[in-house]
Amino acid sequence: MNAIYARAQDGETQDLKDQIARCQAGAESQGVHVNAADIYTDAGGWDFGARRIGLRTLTESIEKGSISAVYVDTLGRLGRSGDIIPVIERWRRKGVALFVVSDRIRNTAFSSRRVHAKHV
Repeated sequence: MNAIYARAQDGETQDLKDQIARCQAGAESQGVHVNAADIYTDAGGWDFGARRIGLRTLTESIEKGSISAVYVDTLGRLGRSGDIIPVIERWRRKGVALFVVSDRIRNTAFSSRRVHAKHV
C-alpha cells in the first residue's frame, strides 16, 4: 500500500488539501494510486509530540508492514530534521520508499544514507 502524509497549522484546511492534492498528483505521475483511507494528516503547531497522531498512526501502519511507500509534499511537513531522522530511519529499516513531491526528492527504500534527488 501507498500512503500520503500531510500536516498544516490549525485552521489551515486549504493548505492541507493542497498538500494532499500535490502528493496525489506526484503518485499518479508514477502510476500509483493512494486510497483515501491511506491519507494521514495532522493539524496543529510545530510540536512533534502527542498532537502528531497522524504521523504516529502512519508509523504504526509501517511497522505492521502495510505501507511500502509514503508521499509527502516537503520534508518540512514531517517535522524538523532532528525530530524526523529517527522516524525516517525506522521507515528505512522497514524498506519504505519516501517520495518528497515538491522538494523533488526521492529516496527509494532509503537504500543508503544519501538522498538521491530525482524528479517525481
